[in-house]
Amino acid sequence: MDIFNHKHHKALLMRILVPLILAPLSLMLKFIGATHGVLSAAAVLLLIATPPSPPRTTPLFSNSTLFVICYALCAAYLSASAAEILSVCAVLIAAGYISAKIRMQMESEHRKNISSAEHTARLNELNALLLAAHSTDEILDLVLGFMHRVSGRSIILFETSRSIRRISAAPQGVIIYSLDTAAITQAANTQRICGKGSAVCPGSVYRCYPVPLGKDIGGVIAIVFGTEECDADMIAFMDQLMQRASIALDRQRLIDTRQQISIEKQLEHMRSNFLRAISHDLRSPLAAIAAAC
Repeated sequence: MDIFNHKHHKALLMRILVPLILAPLSLMLKFIGATHGVLSAAAVLLLIATPPSPPRTTPLFSNSTLFVICYALCAAYLSASAAEILSVCAVLIAAGYISAKIRMQMESEHRKNISSAEHTARLNELNALLLAAHSTDEILDLVLGFMHRVSGRSIILFETSRSIRRISAAPQGVIIYSLDTAAITQAANTQRICGKGSAVCPGSVYRCYPVPLGKDIGGVIAIVFGTEECDADMIAFMDQLMQRASIALDRQRLIDTRQQISIEKQLEHMRSNFLRAISHDLRSPLAAIAAAC
């Protein structure tokens, strides 16, 4: 791994470079007889340019502490007064705190942007796959596999029309929490998201999404979160995926309904033609018999 591409290695490298920069600089300033103002400015600029310490670093070994110690030693070597040293140390501590907060906020925004771009790409991928699906079963199998792949969690499909019954899962053979069915029942009855991260049954090991499986057949897709805390971003992303899946299922239901209506119309048309043909075939002999009588 390239150490210049890792923020912790950058911070470690700067810890080594700080005394190597400030010590020769103080020697040069001492030699030319300059005041320690140049040293103070250099220390502040170096501190601002230095990556912040890792989050769990002990304050005693943080970058700000290192800068303060190195500066104080170099300033004392340049015969700076105690008041000057203390004032600059206070500036260094404040500058280190502010710059670290700004850097952390920028990194957080950068991570959010990357995560948002990845989620958008996943949503577009799912949309493309759903458009190519041609049946409810195909859509459900696709959604289960896709959500398992992007979340790394087990996904289970239940039928809830008469009783809670597992139909499918990704991966196959996943263990079911048989005693924790309250969220599944609530999702089926209320047709709302229930379970982990929701207001209904928040202590459940599942996050449950109601889905239609067919005419008068209800179902629930459950994501297994277990007892661990769930990430709010992951839940929001799963909600977006299930929203796309629900739209695809509704669209497929309308397509199936339209096809069924079309088939029924064709059957009715064939029945009418058949009755018309029989009526015509029977009318001629009956007319002949009536005329003979």
